[in-house]
Amino acid sequence: MLSRGRKETPSTPKRGVHFHINLLPEVRGLSIGKVLFDTFLDRMGELGEKSVFGQVISKEERRTERMFARYGFRLTDRREVTKFREQRKDPVYLFTLVQERDRTPPPRPPRLILSLHDFHPGSRHQIEEQMQFCLSRCPGHLSILVVPHYHHEISVEDSKESLEFLNKCQDEGHDLAIHGFFHDRQGLPAASRFWTQWYSANEAEFFSLPPSEAAKRITAAKELWVRQGWRARGFVAPGWLYSSSLDRDLGEMGFRYTCTLRDVIHFPQGKKERAWAGTYSLRSTWRRALARAWHPLWKFRCGQEPVVRLSLHPKDLEVPFVRRQLGVFLDELADRGYRSWSYADHVES
Repeated sequence: MLSRGRKETPSTPKRGVHFHINLLPEVRGLSIGKVLFDTFLDRMGELGEKSVFGQVISKEERRTERMFARYGFRLTDRREVTKFREQRKDPVYLFTLVQERDRTPPPRPPRLILSLHDFHPGSRHQIEEQMQFCLSRCPGHLSILVVPHYHHEISVEDSKESLEFLNKCQDEGHDLAIHGFFHDRQGLPAASRFWTQWYSANEAEFFSLPPSEAAKRITAAKELWVRQGWRARGFVAPGWLYSSSLDRDLGEMGFRYTCTLRDVIHFPQGKKERAWAGTYSLRSTWRRALARAWHPLWKFRCGQEPVVRLSLHPKDLEVPFVRRQLGVFLDELADRGYRSWSYADHVES
């Protein structure tokens, strides 16, 4: 019996994925089997599998090779099952059916994740100009990183012009992200001189911020978004500096993403996507000199990736060499098929 069983079992592909579907009698013939199988094939394609096979009993005119061919299968081996000879006059066969179909999703078009930092009432005109400058060259959508109460001065909510502009941006499909709350360290205890002063000029609001205070500020910002009818899908800490323990809290608060200088973090999956942000630091003469040399290096290293990140600050376009570099780069990206994406659209696609 064992020897006959091996001989009467048709061969199978070495690298194929085996499928097996059983349907209850009441749902047979209702196209459910095809839906299940197509779903299975699509999932295998996503996983990189290009060949699947099954083994099917065929007798008389039931489950013929021609029937399976209509669904893209080909018969690769057939063996008679001799144990049925005493019960049936017609032979009963066991088929191996193979479908080799590449259902791998097509490559995703390249995208530029474009973010404009530090929106507040005093930077509205600069942000407007940046939007026009960037999207006229590489069309699409972008993220505007809004500071609710920039440097403890006038609140976004107290500026009619700012609210009108941001409402218009959201209506056009742009992403309004929460960018800290005050964007400064006023009233906070001293911390690392390097990160809080040299690196961020006392703007690293969430660097070493106690968790309870961080949650309080983020909650206050979310309440502002709710009052204005904005979608709070992302939180980005000023200077990208914050404690990694905050990630869990952000996910629990319903955010879809945050990011660091080098990673985009997708919530709730917890996925970290490496994508270094292209950004400028222009506060002093020596920083400008460094930025002039740094941009070509970053462009060479990161500007060819399928996902490119570009993060601009309000005064960037006021520096002539930055304006020239960005204009050339954006034109090049558009010529290579890139479109601008917001963080929110990127992580939700």
